Amino acid sequence: MLRELLDEGFVKPFASKCPLISEQRASVIAAFLAGVGILRDVVGAPALQKNRNDRELGLLISDVIALLMNDDMECQTTTVDVPVPREAQ
Repeated sequence: MLRELLDEGFVKPFASKCPLISEQRASVIAAFLAGVGILRDVVGAPALQKNRNDRELGLLISDVIALLMNDDMECQTTTVDVPVPREAQ
């Protein structure tokens, strides 16, 4: 179920936003985001916790995703709605 959810709910829609983003590249981006989320919310890695420097963390994540998107400026300006956990709102 998780594989189908990620594939149909993130990878394919994300890859379809820009023809230069392959499903493999979109999968790597999903894996990166899932890893950050797990380390932050499940493992509780202190450096990733809320109320630290969320702006810096957001910039770091944006930089990594921009790199993974192969420096394609058109793709980098494509916006994707990312769900925000209730406690962060």
